[in-house]
Amino acid sequence: VVAQSKDANRKQFGASVNKIFIGAALLDKQRGSLSSSQLTLMGQMIADSNNPARDKIHAAVGGGSNTRARKAIHEFTQRMG
Repeated sequence: VVAQSKDANRKQFGASVNKIFIGAALLDKQRGSLSSSQLTLMGQMIADSNNPARDKIHAAVGGGSNTRARKAIHEFTQRMG
């Protein structure tokens, strides 16, 4: 079906791929330690692709600031290569 679609040769990127980097950045920030509520949110974010859980994890990465979260995630991914 995909091979026969009009956009079969167009590259598509999954919208939830960034959730992996958000979660990894939080783990990095907290040196591998998550609270039980963060662990629950992480599971919801990854396994269920839950966007409200993603928002809470993102907020934790940035200490409540979206700008700081984006910067921290960017810096984390740059360090990881």
